[in-house]
Amino acid sequence: MEYVAIAAAIFGLLLTVLNIWDKLYTSRQRTMQQGANHQATESDMQVLRQGNASILVKLDKMDSKIDNMNERLIRAEESIKSAHHRIDELKGAARDGT
Repeated sequence: MEYVAIAAAIFGLLLTVLNIWDKLYTSRQRTMQQGANHQATESDMQVLRQGNASILVKLDKMDSKIDNMNERLIRAEESIKSAHHRIDELKGAARDGT
C-alpha cells in the first residue's frame, strides 16, 4: 500500500513539474507571438502614416488649386461686370442717338 502512495506522490510531482514547464513554454511562445504581432502592427501603422502624408500633400496641392481658381473666378466676374457696364453704356448711347 505504501508503494501506491509513493507512486501517487511521484506521479503528482511529475504532473506538477510538467504543468510548470508547460506554463513557462506557452508563456514564452505567447510572448514571441505578441512580439510578432506588435511588429506587424508597427509595419501597418508605418504604411498608414506614409499614406496619410501622401494624402496631405495632395490635399495641399488641391487647396492651392482651389485658391487659384477662386482668384481667377473673381477676376472673371469683375471683367464680366465691366463688360456689362460697357454694353449698357453702348445701349444707352444707341437709344439716345436714334
